[in-house]
Amino acid sequence: MFGEDWINDADKIVGLGQNVLFILYSLSMGCFFGSLSRPFLDDKKRDASLAGIIYAVFMIINTLFPFDLPKGCGSIIRICFGFVVLYLIDRSRPKQKFFVSLLFYTIATLCMQLNAEQGMYFDDLIFDVLPFNTTAERSVILYFVGLSEDAVFYAFALGIGIIMSKRSICLFDEDISWRDLLILSLPFMLIFMQILVYSDYYDLFGKYSVLLSDVGDKDTLSTLSYNSIPRLFNMLLFYIFILVFVWCFFDIKRISRDNINAAILDEQTSAMKEHVKKMDEMYGKIRSVRHDMNHHSQVLSALLGEGKYDEARQYLSSMEEFMRDTRPTFSTGNPVTDIIISERAEEASKIGIEFDADFVYPSDYGFDIFDISGILGNAFSNAFAACRDTSGEKHIAIRSITKGNMYLIEMKNSYSGELVIDTTTGLPKRNIPSDRHGIGLMNVQRIAQKYGGDVMMEQKDGEVVFSIILQRAMFEK
Repeated sequence: MFGEDWINDADKIVGLGQNVLFILYSLSMGCFFGSLSRPFLDDKKRDASLAGIIYAVFMIINTLFPFDLPKGCGSIIRICFGFVVLYLIDRSRPKQKFFVSLLFYTIATLCMQLNAEQGMYFDDLIFDVLPFNTTAERSVILYFVGLSEDAVFYAFALGIGIIMSKRSICLFDEDISWRDLLILSLPFMLIFMQILVYSDYYDLFGKYSVLLSDVGDKDTLSTLSYNSIPRLFNMLLFYIFILVFVWCFFDIKRISRDNINAAILDEQTSAMKEHVKKMDEMYGKIRSVRHDMNHHSQVLSALLGEGKYDEARQYLSSMEEFMRDTRPTFSTGNPVTDIIISERAEEASKIGIEFDADFVYPSDYGFDIFDISGILGNAFSNAFAACRDTSGEKHIAIRSITKGNMYLIEMKNSYSGELVIDTTTGLPKRNIPSDRHGIGLMNVQRIAQKYGGDVMMEQKDGEVVFSIILQRAMFEK
């Protein structure tokens, strides 16, 4: 049917089939590499497509023109190449991009191993079990059927793995720490070591088969089987384990973040309730003064009418003192920030802390007063705590500056200890073993980032300077 010439060229056709299969593998890897990296790139569609194309081209070149490298080096090169591609396209969150490259290559390698294991059983089925392999021409056709099944199975397994992994990682859309990266890398290292062990087994099996063939021991050679059910299930369990591990890790991170956010909201709500309570008390005094104003004017008129000028001056002085008590010490442009700073000034005076404030609330910048009160409350709490741990002169100063679309809040306070900044968060490291410790400063940082800004803390000459920068542009009302 196919002719004698095609049978003679079967070796070439088989080689061509292998190359086509490897190209299909590479295209599948490029497609799903772009899909996995898409949520973590700036221009998601364009950048992800570019990353996928570059990765696919690299894998095709690497497959068709392989390099002779020591075992394990090829895996390291492919993982690093994926990271470099993502990092050059978008340089934000580098640790997360390295993990994405590591995760992708691990899943792709496991799918390749799993595909090889199941492929041997499929080949046995179509070549030995089913009555199809009756001629040389049919053998070549069945060979291509096996290659097609390999390509479909690999794309399917890789697609399932990437879709599930992407959903897991997107549960926690923030960058990961170096500690997280180390924890995440450990199971992948174990899997790569296991694959290297299997690679040694494959080499030994091949050498043993050649040796038996050379000595002519056909009976022993016929009893050898490359297939292994335990090895197949072992690869399947590794594949499932990686997906479950990634899902559990990022789900735990998400739950932890949600708990912290809940604690932050609870802290903000409590602070705001306290401020509202103080405002109610202040306005209650004002209402009382207004209610009694007619009575006070009658008393003053009577004293003046009777010529009791000293008593009238004393009574008026008492009224002025009462009126001062109903007004906040500082006027910042908003009643909530008036009360916060006035309360803190009174607190500082009671415990011997020098206090200075030059703060103005920019009502036309579109900031939520709930957020500004959260910043002030937490910044003051941190400053007072630092002063309590400081010997000698103690002072707290707050000021605000508006310039263009930028709004700066700067808090300075004395501190005789050593401030150690966490390079990951940019905030002081925790020295108190508490789940809630440090939540206040994290809340300030979260609010700053909400308005397109950030926070910075530094220590110099026995003083801590805490700077909070907010932007007006995107949030102006």
